[in-house]
Amino acid sequence: MPYKTGLSVLIAAIVLAIYSITSSVPPNPPKGNIPDSMFSEVNARSYLNQIAKEPHSIGTPGHANVLQYIQTTCIKLGLETSIQNTTGIYNFGPWLISGEVSNIMARIKGTSNSKAVVVAGHYDSQPNAVGAGDDGSACAAMLESARAIKAGAPLKNDVIFLFTDGEEVGLLGAAAYVSDSNLVKQSGMVLNFDSRGNSGINTTFEENPENGWVMREYIRSAAHPNANSFSYEIYKLLPNNTDYTPFKKAGISGLNSGFIEGYVNYHSMTDIASKLDAGSLEHTGSNMVSLIRHFGNLDLTHTRAPDLTFFNFIDSIMIWYPGTWNLGFIILTNIVFISLLVLGFRKKFISAKGIVSGFFIFLLALTLVLCSSFLLEKSFTKIHPSFTNFYDNNHYSSYWYFLVIASFGGLLFSLLYELFSKRLKTESLFAGALLLEILMMNLIYNFLRSASYLLIVPLFFLMTGTIIQWVYFRNKSEFSLSQTLIGFLSIVPAALILSPIIYFTYVAFGLHSTYNAGLMLVLLMGMLIPFFVPVAKQLKLRIPLILFIISVFGFVVANLKSGYSKDEPMQTNVFYKVDADSGKAGWASEFSKTDPFSATLITKPEKIKLQNKIGLTEIIESPGSYSDIGGPYAEKISDTVINGVRKLKLHIGSTRNAISLQMIGQPIKIQKILVNDQPVNFEGYYMQAEKKEFGFLYFDLTAQGVVVEFDTEAGKKLQFQITDRSLGLDKVPGFKGYPDDVIPGPNMHSNTIQVVKHFSF
Repeated sequence: MPYKTGLSVLIAAIVLAIYSITSSVPPNPPKGNIPDSMFSEVNARSYLNQIAKEPHSIGTPGHANVLQYIQTTCIKLGLETSIQNTTGIYNFGPWLISGEVSNIMARIKGTSNSKAVVVAGHYDSQPNAVGAGDDGSACAAMLESARAIKAGAPLKNDVIFLFTDGEEVGLLGAAAYVSDSNLVKQSGMVLNFDSRGNSGINTTFEENPENGWVMREYIRSAAHPNANSFSYEIYKLLPNNTDYTPFKKAGISGLNSGFIEGYVNYHSMTDIASKLDAGSLEHTGSNMVSLIRHFGNLDLTHTRAPDLTFFNFIDSIMIWYPGTWNLGFIILTNIVFISLLVLGFRKKFISAKGIVSGFFIFLLALTLVLCSSFLLEKSFTKIHPSFTNFYDNNHYSSYWYFLVIASFGGLLFSLLYELFSKRLKTESLFAGALLLEILMMNLIYNFLRSASYLLIVPLFFLMTGTIIQWVYFRNKSEFSLSQTLIGFLSIVPAALILSPIIYFTYVAFGLHSTYNAGLMLVLLMGMLIPFFVPVAKQLKLRIPLILFIISVFGFVVANLKSGYSKDEPMQTNVFYKVDADSGKAGWASEFSKTDPFSATLITKPEKIKLQNKIGLTEIIESPGSYSDIGGPYAEKISDTVINGVRKLKLHIGSTRNAISLQMIGQPIKIQKILVNDQPVNFEGYYMQAEKKEFGFLYFDLTAQGVVVEFDTEAGKKLQFQITDRSLGLDKVPGFKGYPDDVIPGPNMHSNTIQVVKHFSF
């Protein structure tokens, strides 16, 4: 291929890649007068300012304030408003999580007696966050959407705006909703909104199984649709849960949407209303209103159909087709690949030895890029240990580090192919890379069926273009406009489909797992080999030099921005631990090492291995002063044996202002549990296993405590420890507060006083 043709196509590919990433942004809020029936970002932000005033985790005064504000606002908007007060219960592996929840349900009646569209978002925040993005943005958008829907034409279906409680501690509100059979019968589908950051596009990342019906309607109706079946397949493999999870398990169809940029602000005190991107709030609300109007007029009796394959191609333009078509497409793409090989062998462009060599060179390139990503991640956290205090090591300067990792990966790839382009034909290098990509395409089809478009579409167009090039232009050494045009058209799907996926994979997995994006980056670069190699031969080391300069520049900027300030504070993790049995106390941390702030409290850090096998198993701690501040209690209400089954009813709670407690029990076979007289569903839960510890978490702990009844084997002791937690460290003697550039990090232990006590019955 002529140098000028290759250069032109490469430049076009870079421009397309940049465009595809920069166009994947939320819409700007409209200016001027907005009709009453439209979503208004300004109105939504006024609600958000009230919701995200202070931390409002379950059991705190701030939580009660937000509950009252949303309830009062719903009534003012003319919605039929009620509160579902109940004990929420949810199972997470070894943990039984429960607590008192207050779900706010605000209804707009439809014209038909039909199933309702449930619009869900949680109003509780993480204990050490004010929750503007997570999930105040959804609650504010719901209030504004309710106003807009009321101002428009009546809908056929009821709309239930469900402001769930207790999501942050274990999906308690959503679990409580779906445990009510009457509410489930009324619910035709659910639109759940939850976010993990403070900016970015509102993307639909999870759907019900057999998503064909719901996705067709979403694509037709969303104001600014954004979704892809790659996310649908990947999310199924992740251990993540949102309020949509209980609905999905209950068989209710629906969509789960949110924005994920600004990851460093997730569950942080920096997740404030003033920093929430206006476009993200507009995208959330405008999609919410359009989806409510559309689904609000549909028959919600049959909401399942075979899965679709779908993805955004340019901005909000979506391509979709039945997932069953992927089999035909993958067969066709494999045929095109075989045809390309046959043509290459006939014309003697490639050889078996060349393909094998090209295959292993591409495999080496993939290995080098993935290893470099891993090593760079480790070096960044070695230079800046405090990065590990954040989720997935994400600091405020993470995007610059992403640039370093991506450009350094490109540097290694370009050096490798410049070296081997002197020994092997470009066609052999390309055919070898294609062989590995085709194998990966078939692998993806077998395990992530509806995500296989990710390689099927780019490879089909690329190989078709290559065949045309080999037939008509292989021996032409002069620049040809038609040859350049065919080359450009062949790489358009690769640039437009893979580039935003690479970018959002960096964002989604953070500085802890950049190899996920690195894998797809190499696949994209492999598709550009026919255009890159002629350019590399002409420019020699200039491309690696440019990429090296970009890497160094990114690294310098990233490090200059890697400090902390009042606007970009460091997250820390400290709590004060009191052992009521031994009379010992001291500062502790979940982290394995102290940071500059925690080191001022944990002055003599010692690693402590805890006896329990679930929950915290290892902490660092330093002795402190003990004072009797009260703590957890467990009182026997009744203890009977019926037909060899011991029924032990306990009243547990705390004598101080604790908001939650944790019970960890020694291994014992448990046949049944009741929490405040509500039976626990043991499905998917291993509390019944005699050889494993069990855990019980209870939130929104009031002065009344909680009543728990265990059915166990007669004649065996029930032994456990209870740890109660109160939020804030101001009552610890000598604690002077957090500096301006330090904030308590997420997780239930951070910024708490904990008292532990052991019991045996």
